Amino acid sequence: MKKLILFDIDGTLIRGSKAHHDSFSTAFKKVFGVDVEIEEINPAGKTDRRIIFEALKKKGIKRKDVEKNFDEIRKVMVSHFKRNLKNDPYLKLIPNSKKLVEELAKDNILGIITGNLREIAKLKLKKVGLLKYFKVIGSGENSENRNYVLKKTIELAEKRFGIKFPKDQIFIIGDTPKDIECRKFGRVIAVSTGPYNYKTLKKYKPDFIFKDFSRIDKILEILKA
Repeated sequence: MKKLILFDIDGTLIRGSKAHHDSFSTAFKKVFGVDVEIEEINPAGKTDRRIIFEALKKKGIKRKDVEKNFDEIRKVMVSHFKRNLKNDPYLKLIPNSKKLVEELAKDNILGIITGNLREIAKLKLKKVGLLKYFKVIGSGENSENRNYVLKKTIELAEKRFGIKFPKDQIFIIGDTPKDIECRKFGRVIAVSTGPYNYKTLKKYKPDFIFKDFSRIDKILEILKA
């Protein structure tokens, strides 16, 4: 039976993205006239939608006003990202991530579970040559809850491929505690390739943990069992 393997993007498949990071402050300034950096709310593992609400709340902007202007915020973010994508210094593949994806795509259904706005997620994957390998993309555009995004992504994959995936045939690969918290939906492979080190991630008790993708053979062994 094919497995459903869902990857996070930032810190897992790619290093990150300055264009994406800066798109938040650009949108906040243009739409609400405020200066705010997303580091103020520790964005790691959070959906873009949640980051937007939390960051603007710190500036005293009411939730109803953010909701009313969310589409405009999204448009500004995507526009900024597109303009700056070409010369983004951080949008680079994590070593061996592409090799792992290529190998897994041969016998499994691959998907994305990311906090990114959907269009930004797709543009990132296209830029690094990975978009073609992923059959479903779950994004944080419409929810602040990462578990909800994951649930809907699994449902989408099951509907699209006509397969009911047992929990032990679903794998989530990510680099933050938020990814590990998704383990009630499947088995989690944590990698300390992002902002959290190996020791910190291990405390959250993922099913498997690796420092990076250097031991592809061991990861494939787990996923092909």
